[in-house]
This record gives sequence, structure tokens and C-alpha cells, in this order.
Amino acid sequence: MGDDSESQPVIPKILGGATAAAIGARLDPAAAILLGAAGYQFEELAQRSWLELVPQARRRAARVLAAAARKLGCSEAELEDLIGKSEDTLLMTGEAMSAAARTAWPQQVVALGRLLADGLIADGDAVLLPQYAMNAMVDLDRLDVILLDLLVRHQVGVDVYNMYVAVPANPPADYEWPQRWHPGLRIWSEHAITDARPELSQVLPRVAGTLTRHGLASQVDQTHETVEDLNMQQKWQGADARRGERLFKPVLNSNMITAVVRTWSPTELGEHVLGYYLEAADQLADDAGQPESTSAD
Repeated sequence: MGDDSESQPVIPKILGGATAAAIGARLDPAAAILLGAAGYQFEELAQRSWLELVPQARRRAARVLAAAARKLGCSEAELEDLIGKSEDTLLMTGEAMSAAARTAWPQQVVALGRLLADGLIADGDAVLLPQYAMNAMVDLDRLDVILLDLLVRHQVGVDVYNMYVAVPANPPADYEWPQRWHPGLRIWSEHAITDARPELSQVLPRVAGTLTRHGLASQVDQTHETVEDLNMQQKWQGADARRGERLFKPVLNSNMITAVVRTWSPTELGEHVLGYYLEAADQLADDAGQPESTSAD
């Protein structure tokens, strides 16, 4: 007798599994211990909260599929065939839906769906770029995208008060297609970023680190070379002290220390990933202009 589970539709199974995984991933061992010790006091509240949380997470996971189908112009049955065509497409779909279930930001949900659409129709090695972009996008939140947008679409300007501001980035005057991608004048220092986007001032190291780790931004300053120079200077001063009649503590050149200014520029992958968020913003704006449309959140 055949296995009925193999003949069941793919989408409902992924939808349920991705939602459960996304919610369950939030409970680490420490939280589990805490809930076990005092959870009985909040059982009713937990049950009500869970009943609210799960349907919303499922709707956001489903909205990823709706965004993918909309971009591809396909029906639910056609989308299901695309999802089930390989293990890679199944895993990418589950990853996108799980990430959507964990966010309350509609633009993130739609952006994941539009990226998923490209991954489902990619063939051969072409699927590697959507998979890589997906790995990055599931780790992004709103503040990460604010910095990514600043790096990709803006360059540094100065206002009448000598404060750094963001101005639209213009392509280099000598740009001709095809030409190797480069960031041009899109080079942002820490001070410039926090002037232009004050909301990033307290989280900039973490946010910039996230973008850099995923290859969406590049740190383009000379920090590493400056630190090497500092280490070398310290060694020279220590050697001079050992050769002298008395020992003294090496003193580093303060001018070199203040010269360590971190700067970032966008990458080609970062520009590509931001495109999905811009597409999502356009789609949400279109939906907002249609009274008959419904929101999944």
C-alpha cells in the first residue's frame, strides 16, 4: 500500500512546519527553565497569546507565497509545482516562510516572497545567488535595511550647519555599460551615518557588522593597516626601552589612534538585496491604494 503522506499537498505541510519552527526557535533552554518554574501562573495568558500568535504567523508565512505567486504570475497549483521540484526549492521556501513568521514588518514579508520567486525559477548555478541572498535577508531587520538603503542609494553631503546629510547617489560620469561594478562616491563614515540617520547611533556597530558579515556592505577604511602600524610602533618603543639605561612604558602616538575612522560602502550584492525591499515597498503602496485589498498582518 502506498504512502499517503507523499501525495498530500506540499504547501500546507511547509506552512505548518515553518510556522512551528519559527515560533519554537524563540524558546531557548533558559526560557524553558523559567517557564517550567513559574509558567503555571500564566497558563491562561500563555494559551490566549499562543492562540493569537500562531494564526498571525501562519498568515505572514502564507503571504510570502502570495508575494511569490504575484511576482511570477502563477496560480497556487503552479506555485506548488515550483516549490516541490527539488529539495533546494523546498528548503528555500521553508526558510522564507519561517523568517516571515518571525517578523511583524510587512515589507520584510513581501521582500522575502519576491526573492523566493526568483529562487524558484532559477536553474543550475543561477539558484546560488537567490539562496545566498536569502541567507542574508532572514537575518535583517528594519534598522539593518535603513543602513543598507543609506549606503546603496545615497552619498554623503553637508548642510549649511556643517552636518552630514544623505543626498541621492549619482552614477559616475564615466559609467558605461558594461562596466565593472563599483561603489563610486558612496563612502560613509561613522559620523556621517549617525548624522544622516540618528536612529542608528546606538546600534551602528551591530548593524554594520550584520551587513558586512553577509557581504551586503564592505568596510573600506584602513583600520587594519592602522592597527598593524600601532603594533609595530609599540614593538619599536619597547625595543628602544630595553636598549636604554632605564625602562619606560611605551606610549602610542595619539594621532595614529584618532586616525582609525571606520567607513563603509555598499556591495553589488547589497544593491541587489535592497532591490527586493524597494519592490516590496512599491507593492505595498499599490495595495494600500486598493480599498478592496486585504492585509495578512
